[in-house]
Amino acid sequence: MADSRAVEAILGSRDFTQSNVQALVGMRDMSEMILLDYLLAQSDRLTGGNISDYSFTYYRDGDKVKSVKTSKATDVPAAATKVVIRKLTIKDTDAGLLNTNVFEKKGYLSQISHLHPNTFARLQTLATSGGMNPTVKEFFHRECTFSNSQLARF
Repeated sequence: MADSRAVEAILGSRDFTQSNVQALVGMRDMSEMILLDYLLAQSDRLTGGNISDYSFTYYRDGDKVKSVKTSKATDVPAAATKVVIRKLTIKDTDAGLLNTNVFEKKGYLSQISHLHPNTFARLQTLATSGGMNPTVKEFFHRECTFSNSQLARF
């Protein structure tokens, strides 16, 4: 995900294969984890823990790629081209905004060359309107229990 070449050049093909889908999903998962950990100064992720994964089935449905948790993949069309991959999930995010932002110090975020377009659009929305929106601030206070100083840091 830090390689600035086109994704097709990184993967070597546009084929819908287990290795290509796993690489793409892994790039997305890691870039989103780094972004989230950067925003939350979540330095304890670097200890090697607090990450888990789930098995997902990705399949082609016409010209679209869809995914479902493998344990719930009973409705995947039998004739569909499918692959099973591991999708990362973040566990234990209780140390956010408490420590030095290691992700900022090490420059990890600036090394990301590939970020999913939806993730980038949502980040831009948060950056341009979310921070000043009273509804968003209230959400972070109420649901995430951010203090005023944590919200300002975020």
